Amino acid sequence: MRQRNKKHFGVALLCYNSKQYVRKLPCDDRHAMSHLRLSPNKVLILVGAILLGLYIAFFAIPFYLPRYCAVPIMPRELSFMPGELPFFFDIPEYHGPPLAVFILATTAIGYIYWVLLERFRTPSPSIRIVVIFAILFSLTLSLSYPVMSNDIFKYAFNGRILAIYHANPFLTTPDAFSNDPYLPLVYWHNRLSAYGPIWRWMEASSALLAPGNCLATILTLKGWSISFFLADTALVYAILRRTHPEKAVLGTMIFAWNPLIVIESAVNGHNDSVLVFFLLLAVYLALTRKYLWVIPALVLSVLIKPVTIILIPIFALYVLKELENTKQRLQVALGAAALSIVIVTALYLPFWQGIETLKGLARENWIGGSLAALVYEIMSRLGVNSNPARNITQVLFLLPFGLIYARELIAILRRKSGNIALSTFSILFWYLVLASFWFLPWYLLWLVAVVALLPQQINLVRLSAIFIMLTLIAYPLHFVEWVAVPLVFGPMLYLAYKYRHDFVQEAVP
Repeated sequence: MRQRNKKHFGVALLCYNSKQYVRKLPCDDRHAMSHLRLSPNKVLILVGAILLGLYIAFFAIPFYLPRYCAVPIMPRELSFMPGELPFFFDIPEYHGPPLAVFILATTAIGYIYWVLLERFRTPSPSIRIVVIFAILFSLTLSLSYPVMSNDIFKYAFNGRILAIYHANPFLTTPDAFSNDPYLPLVYWHNRLSAYGPIWRWMEASSALLAPGNCLATILTLKGWSISFFLADTALVYAILRRTHPEKAVLGTMIFAWNPLIVIESAVNGHNDSVLVFFLLLAVYLALTRKYLWVIPALVLSVLIKPVTIILIPIFALYVLKELENTKQRLQVALGAAALSIVIVTALYLPFWQGIETLKGLARENWIGGSLAALVYEIMSRLGVNSNPARNITQVLFLLPFGLIYARELIAILRRKSGNIALSTFSILFWYLVLASFWFLPWYLLWLVAVVALLPQQINLVRLSAIFIMLTLIAYPLHFVEWVAVPLVFGPMLYLAYKYRHDFVQEAVP
């Protein structure tokens, strides 16, 4: 009898469909569901428990942060990039599962997420379950060493430059302090960061709160990224309650249970969850018609990472289009511009030492991990010199992105009522595919945060889920362009063409 119940439980899980209890091969046992009918909430709890178990088994236990925090995982004399996982699995201190098993585990996590989105369309499960498991995922993964990226140690050292050495992190690299005990932990020891002043103060908080404790320093920085990840979750839910209340829980789950977002926020501690917060705040302010504050909110995201500067014209045009008359447009435009100037001036002033303060932005000229990087590599191997190859690559990729950007601006002008989330998704997607010459997996956080606001656009949700799943698989070989780029971007270009009509709304005269 016990064996029969176990069989029925497995069949029920495989057969569960949120619209109705249906049977699909190998689910032909018509008696199975009569013995055990799982409600959406019970299935969600079960799936959440499975994901939590995978996170514990393949992240928190084998990469236990207190064990590895002060170990110099990435010797600077090696040519490995910080995202190249294979190196970690060869160090003497590591005794966890082999790399192949880890890749299979991350693939399984991505697949479970994909199935979850396919199954849970309606009815909506409980928002409490979604949030509770998002918190559990975050707390569990915060105990994992940032195995997929060394960036958080650079954050920590930047914080020490400001808080301990009272130097300017916009102009000073870690290798200026050769006797610092944290230096062996940092890969980017001779590079300036491209982050803005808001993040500089957050970095400094880790040095002020835990100046000599590696574990406390890293947990402080993870605390920032996890806190903003949970705040992002709240904003996604608040926005969807206004725009698509019947899909609010689904959209929140798309974001809060996304494995890449959870891993990047809680394992690697990247600051993209902070950027996403201000981006979502700008969307929320636009939808609640608080137009004066939309652009200042977006400027705050630029002061975390500069990438969202490409969205300012999109949001500005949307706001001006939504206002009723020229007087209102002039008032909002001047007010928003004044507020933005005050914010930028106040936050940059303590660091400002002329235009040199911005020289860290030069890293935006790097090429790696992207579709453009693959084309650049092909031209280099064909004998084209570096500068001509770079120039040709820029034309090949920036020109179509410019045309797509112009089309989106024209579409906003022509629409009677715009969809700022859809416009933002379109621009960010094509930026990542075409214009981001330096592509890293955590950049997809920006995309998923916006697609979560579009749960009715199921094709875009599918496209983003596949993007995430492929990126998780390609993570260990991310900078091997010949493998990773075709694996990730090839299917994306096909799907983007297939779902091309979902990227833009019909213009309403």
